[in-house]
Amino acid sequence: MDIQYPPENTKMTVTPSGPVTEHSNIVLNCSSDANPSVFLWYKTDGETHTLIGNSSILNMKASRETTAIFCQAKNELGTENSTVTELDVQFPPQILSSSNCTIDSDQMKCVCETEGNPIPLIQWSFPGFSPNISIISEPLSDKALRSVLTVIKPQWRDPVTLVCHSRNSVGSDTQTFKAHGLHYQPFNTRVTVSPSGPVTEHNNMSVSCSSDANPAVQHYHWYKTDGGTHTLIGNSSVLNMKASRDTTAIFCQAENYLGTDNSTIFKLDVQYPPKNTTVTVQPSGPVEEYNTVTLTCHSEANPSVKHYHWYKDDNGTHTLIGNSSVLKMKASRDTAILCQSQNDIGTDTSTVTQLDVQYPPQNTTVTVQPSGPVEEYNNVTLTCHSEANPSVKHYHWYKDDNGTHTLIGHSAVLNIKASKDTTRVFCETLNDLGTDRSSLTQLPVKYKPSNTRVRVSPSGPVTEHSNIILNCSSDANPAVQHYHWYKTDGGTHTLIGNSSVLNMKASRDTTAIFCQAQNELGTENSTVTQLDVQYPPQNTTVTVQPSGPVEEYNNVTLTCHSEANPSVKHYHWYKDDNGTHTLIGHSAVLNIKASKDTTRVFCETLNDLGTDRSSLTQLPVKFKPSNTRVRVSPSGPVTEHSNIILNCSSDANPAVQHYHWYKTDGGTHTLIGKSSVLNMKASRDTTAIFCQAQNELGTENSTVTQLDVQFPPQIMGPSNCSGDSAQMSCVCETEGNPIPLIRWSLPEISSNHSIISEPLSDKALRSVLTVIKPQWRDPVTLVCHSNNSVGFQKQQLSTLVFQQQGAEVEVTSVLLITIIVILLVLMGVLLFVIRTQNIHLNKRQLEDVTLNPIPQSNEVETQMNVYANTNEGPPVDESDIYANASEVRAKVQEKSSAPNSNEGNDQASTSAQDNALYSTVNWKAKNKKKVKEAEADIHPPCSSYLEEQRSIVGDRGGFSVSEKLAECEYAQVKFKPKNPVQ
Repeated sequence: MDIQYPPENTKMTVTPSGPVTEHSNIVLNCSSDANPSVFLWYKTDGETHTLIGNSSILNMKASRETTAIFCQAKNELGTENSTVTELDVQFPPQILSSSNCTIDSDQMKCVCETEGNPIPLIQWSFPGFSPNISIISEPLSDKALRSVLTVIKPQWRDPVTLVCHSRNSVGSDTQTFKAHGLHYQPFNTRVTVSPSGPVTEHNNMSVSCSSDANPAVQHYHWYKTDGGTHTLIGNSSVLNMKASRDTTAIFCQAENYLGTDNSTIFKLDVQYPPKNTTVTVQPSGPVEEYNTVTLTCHSEANPSVKHYHWYKDDNGTHTLIGNSSVLKMKASRDTAILCQSQNDIGTDTSTVTQLDVQYPPQNTTVTVQPSGPVEEYNNVTLTCHSEANPSVKHYHWYKDDNGTHTLIGHSAVLNIKASKDTTRVFCETLNDLGTDRSSLTQLPVKYKPSNTRVRVSPSGPVTEHSNIILNCSSDANPAVQHYHWYKTDGGTHTLIGNSSVLNMKASRDTTAIFCQAQNELGTENSTVTQLDVQYPPQNTTVTVQPSGPVEEYNNVTLTCHSEANPSVKHYHWYKDDNGTHTLIGHSAVLNIKASKDTTRVFCETLNDLGTDRSSLTQLPVKFKPSNTRVRVSPSGPVTEHSNIILNCSSDANPAVQHYHWYKTDGGTHTLIGKSSVLNMKASRDTTAIFCQAQNELGTENSTVTQLDVQFPPQIMGPSNCSGDSAQMSCVCETEGNPIPLIRWSLPEISSNHSIISEPLSDKALRSVLTVIKPQWRDPVTLVCHSNNSVGFQKQQLSTLVFQQQGAEVEVTSVLLITIIVILLVLMGVLLFVIRTQNIHLNKRQLEDVTLNPIPQSNEVETQMNVYANTNEGPPVDESDIYANASEVRAKVQEKSSAPNSNEGNDQASTSAQDNALYSTVNWKAKNKKKVKEAEADIHPPCSSYLEEQRSIVGDRGGFSVSEKLAECEYAQVKFKPKNPVQ
């Protein structure tokens, strides 16, 4: 049934895809779901559409005028247009006629405008005619560029030539501009001085300035320079001045209306007495006492300083200690030094230099305030004194207890409370050079009762209403005068006795008791004694620090509280996971890291009488994104330009607020998306991607996902052939994913060729075909084929004609005939030896690779030298030679080295190794001219031939025969004895 329907899903494809060169052939194909259908082609320029074809396939020449194309499918039921396809038509640059130069005395401006695809680059070539040059480039469109070269106040004297170069990957274009000569600003500005040579400070002198300029110099300016500061000192061509040490570096400036030029700085040799005399010390800074120091005296003087004198200063008294610019001496405390410099004009003296001489602490002492006896707990101030340079860095205070020293302070002044436990002290001082210690200082301390304690009988648990005896004791000076017993209930204390011994009945209402001891200085209470009235745990609760929400991985402290007697024996902490309880701790205080996996906990308390459990405690844990991951659909390799979907997911509380997608190239990350799902086209330029998840607590990146984007091979630009009559090399470079294979298609070109392949990267390969002494007469075309699982490409490479001289051919022919004759003689000798040894080989054995094998030690040494520089076998009559030819060579070697089956002959011939004869077989290319008779004598042209190995051991012998296929090849067999035959 013929159902008709309007067009839909109309689309177009372009071959080849990607950029195309202008005027090259392209094929456009239009397809649509329609029945029936008619196809029309339009080029579009803005709102204007021009009909250019009326079939489903449009063959056309690529043109810069036709870059936006769409196709239309229509029938009686409707019409549908494809999307507009932008053709990337590439063409070489063309410098536009609008390019020009304008010039006057203030400015020269050259404009170069060019158009090309890809958009060209512009480069200017010009002489170094002015420092005031600027070049500004701006795009005119996506294919056009303008470059403006501006010279402010051009100053060249002769005409100059500027060249605008425009180039892109397709070609290049140039345009030349001429600029005539102009006036120029001053140059070669110079200074002369009268009188020349040294001059004494304050004497008269004259300096003159001259310069080349057109027009002539209009103004002269004189400057003195001090570092980077220039000070104007005159405004004429001749400057008369007094010589001064403050004006020793001067220059002049010449000016006309075009600009200025400065002379080089002229150094005036103004002589004066020493000044600014200073002293430097090595080593600089502090120096240890008795170490050697080096002092150097520096002074400004012209002529230079003639004499130096060193003096030691002792409160105004100067003692001469040296007479050179450098003084070496031993460092000594309280040393002040000065130096005096002198020349023929006068003297100058440095300031006094105080040497920082260092020594360790000494004379360490302790002072006490207040002095004399002091009551315990009163404030006592102890001060440590010591002489040291550098000053004391650390102070340490120790109390002495019968030779045991305990550290009690770290400063020069120690403020302590007087205590019976600290009555003998000393201090220790330290700097970087050593330590010192004071003598022991005795502190007389009076103290009130201390270490007040209670002893209960019987000890341990007691039954309520049973008799117990409590005894109070205390340390005091003077001794305890009064004892008082109290029961305590919270903060309430009730007096229950007034002697050192208390007899009472045990009661649950009197479980906390303490005693108080008193002398004239004060009182002290014992610790509260808890009477052990036993009961199981109760009122178990949990407290949490910090309270409120806490971020994941922060520290959380949980404390379990319970009332029990005997006290709680065991604590158990559990986390609750929907009714499943997991043990997580065994102490009253549990320190954990906040985790999203542990949010509900409780504790359990136990003693010998029972257990109790707290209610569930909820821990509100916040955490930043974690376990951030990427899922790609479809997974595995994808074809370039196909659609892929990447999904980012992460665990977080609060939930993820922002997602960011990045592509990474080395260390560079580029943002490509901002949602949890990224839809994109697969591209070879975007293969490494990761996503970032973010909430208010932080961010986390997924691992980098490597996209395996596959694309067909592309043979690259450097592929070509080059060489001469000695050697020709053809290079083929290709890129693709998976990495392509390279195959060469070539005719019968030469036997002396080799193929070497090497990877350029994980997606690129280079293959080099080398032919030694090419001998073809007519031009030869070689084809490089590149293919992978996605596609293929091939490229033809043309070679030159190489032909040898006739004389060389004749010499080669004569040599070849001579070798063939020698070979026939050797073969006759070989057949004679075989017959004398009675070795019978049937025809089937001759076709096998090996019969009656020779022992390993007696093998014939056979050398295949088909080519000078390769390991390949003789060329086969094939048109396709593969770059990975090592597999073919391996098969030939495997056949020629097949193991022998006649092991008995191996053993029998072992003793006769020295009687073996060896043959060397050298394979050579057969010259195709003037050797037809020799070919008939040995092998028919381009047919099979046999390679023979032969050895004779005493009266035993054997040989092996392998069949070779070659195109016009022959063998030269030469026998040589390894050892003389006995």
